[in-house]
Amino acid sequence: MYDLPRTLNSHVSDISKETIDLIVQLRFGLGYSEDALARVICRDYGVIISYHGVSSVLKRAGILDKQKRLYPGFNPAYTVDFLEHATRFFEPAFKFTGIQTDNGTEFSYDHFPQVKLETKNAPERWIKAHGVVRLRVPPSPPQLNGMVERPHGVDKYRYKKLTTNNRDKNEL
Repeated sequence: MYDLPRTLNSHVSDISKETIDLIVQLRFGLGYSEDALARVICRDYGVIISYHGVSSVLKRAGILDKQKRLYPGFNPAYTVDFLEHATRFFEPAFKFTGIQTDNGTEFSYDHFPQVKLETKNAPERWIKAHGVVRLRVPPSPPQLNGMVERPHGVDKYRYKKLTTNNRDKNEL
């Protein structure tokens, strides 16, 4: 690897088989993100490759899915399943006392005119049964919704790092 040229490769097909094998081996061995792999390969092996180049190599190798999801969609049943998993996971350390959500259909049926007001969906029943306080974000101000969306981004990043070695949600 040390005698390879240090010039930036312009296309994934220009990357040597040796470099591709190294990227895959480091991903499985260390579980680093694409950005960290690019830095490690440059620093330790002298091969300059961009974050996007590493990402393309991992996609072609079938290691990096475009987007991994715990659940195939958004609906109340998946929300309750997630709440049950989260409760079991965090229960030894603490108990949930409140949940802050937006007004999506996976949390509430309030904005459907055809549904009666007293009708509660599965997450609302779960929240009430477990004595958890639900805090709703008002629908208009994006400043408040950022309080919900930022942790989602952090959680997505952490999940991506945890699932690089093909773990599933039951192992987490």
